[in-house]
Amino acid sequence: MTKCLKVFTGVAFMSLCALLLVPSVMQGRVADVVWQPFTTTVEQSSQALSVARVQLPQSLDRLQRIQGVLVAIMYPTGCANIDCPTRDVAVMRDGQLKVVSEIPVSALESERVLDSHGRVLWTQRGKSSARFNVQELNLETASVSTLARDVFLGDTSEARVRAANGKLYFEVYGLQELAPGIVPVMIRESQSNENFSETLVMNQQWRKSLEEIQDVDAQGRILTRLTFPSGDQELWYHQRTVERGTFPKPQSVAVEGSYTIDGHLVGVHFVDADTIEFFRYQTLMRYTISTGTLTDLGERLHWVEGTGSQEALVITAGEMLYFVGEDATGGTQIKVRHGGVTTILGAADSTGLWIDDGLVTAATTTTYMSPTSGSTVSRFVNELEAQTGASKHAFAGAMDLEVLGASFIYIDGAGTIHWNTTNARDETVSAVVGTGSRAYLVSETEVMWVGFDGVLRRAIVRPAAIGSIAQPTFYKTATSSTVYLVQDGKRWIVPNEQTYFTWASTFDGVQTIGAAVLNSNTNAGYLQMKPGTLIKTATSKHVMVLWDDWHKQRIANEAVALAIFGERWWQQIVVVDPTVMNQYVERPSAIESVEQYVR
Repeated sequence: MTKCLKVFTGVAFMSLCALLLVPSVMQGRVADVVWQPFTTTVEQSSQALSVARVQLPQSLDRLQRIQGVLVAIMYPTGCANIDCPTRDVAVMRDGQLKVVSEIPVSALESERVLDSHGRVLWTQRGKSSARFNVQELNLETASVSTLARDVFLGDTSEARVRAANGKLYFEVYGLQELAPGIVPVMIRESQSNENFSETLVMNQQWRKSLEEIQDVDAQGRILTRLTFPSGDQELWYHQRTVERGTFPKPQSVAVEGSYTIDGHLVGVHFVDADTIEFFRYQTLMRYTISTGTLTDLGERLHWVEGTGSQEALVITAGEMLYFVGEDATGGTQIKVRHGGVTTILGAADSTGLWIDDGLVTAATTTTYMSPTSGSTVSRFVNELEAQTGASKHAFAGAMDLEVLGASFIYIDGAGTIHWNTTNARDETVSAVVGTGSRAYLVSETEVMWVGFDGVLRRAIVRPAAIGSIAQPTFYKTATSSTVYLVQDGKRWIVPNEQTYFTWASTFDGVQTIGAAVLNSNTNAGYLQMKPGTLIKTATSKHVMVLWDDWHKQRIANEAVALAIFGERWWQQIVVVDPTVMNQYVERPSAIESVEQYVR
């Protein structure tokens, strides 16, 4: 067990041994830019999918979602490596971005953002070495503001801040190491939610240990984890005692039975005013404060050698999502725990992730049924992703899942990103958008991800152009040249080659079957050109895109067509007879941007 403080960066765990003695003097400032459109280069484009490279002003470190806003974490100019103490943040919203410079790396750590309920906070030196200002990154305005000035924290090598219950809580690192990798940490609390500048000490510091805040309850009591020079760990909780005529004093009490050799304490949180739960040696334990009793709850956290706790356990907003050991089928159960009550969400193994509440994903098969409104799964997943970029379902081969509205994406073991939704007819619609290590849904039809080459990409998906027959099968009989598209017990007559070639590129895939088999499928009439097809008449300058079997919409100009369909967009146009053009009802406004080219 390492004796260094470890934090989750959103990509991997990193050690802070080398950072503990670095003064916290970084200052965030707003770059002198305004909101500006993305610069993109189209790499691939079709009727159903458009993929483009996103050009960023600096080298990309990672992609992360904070407070529901997607941000690109970039290396500052002149320092493109992981040792840089700051990062520049490109806030991306509605196809535009704005850059905020010099945000400390520690402020962007996923666990720390999660601990502060989605807020990005950090400290910088104030008017003296013992006083600090508290800075906050406002993602709505993409700017940095000062939350508190000249907060007294004492002489310190580093001060970290988190927000809870309207107050600020600080981990104040001492100047001297008590042992290699171990420094004293003073826990301080702002005196009120109106006066952040005055703070009170919360922990009684007399042990040679590193102390980290684990949780803060509604009454302002604090749970901390002590790491001793040997690597052993123990939980303590702290509260204030107020005696008549005296200043409020901290009372620090060890959680009985929490001591672990070589440190195996994770998932520490208050359940209520009298109950603490945590995993000790990967076993779920409950501690009752009033009676001092410790209870083994009989569940064991699934632990994979070489992975961090964030991959097997996530806590947010009073809920804990975790994987437990192998069940009778050899899989691993996924559970959520809230208020001391456990709900089984589903199961997982090395090939995929199964969630029982209407959502099933795997490396080889994908099925999606819209979860019930306000279901535990969709509520928990979206709530978690709104606060942090932490990988919540990363499991056994980079499996990662994200849900947004009726759509979801997941990455299989090979790194392939699958997009899925249900259409208005409750049919499953899916597409492969690319490959990479992390992907986010910006909207139900827009995906952004980082490829294995480190390039940020953006995909716009049109469900209407995919439809339930995205990979159609065509048939004919031995005695007739008529071609049919057959799907889901229905058969459509292909009226002509022009229509056929909007669905397929050659006749090689047409299969010959018996007439009886063909006629066992219900006659659905004539096949229309595939949604997403570009059409125009010989005499008109206007280019239309087909939305479905009944509607068309005009492309505003060449620049929009280029952005959506690529450099050879004009080669995709099908010139049709006016009678065919008139079969479709025109939508009232033209498509003027990539964002409008969605269902």
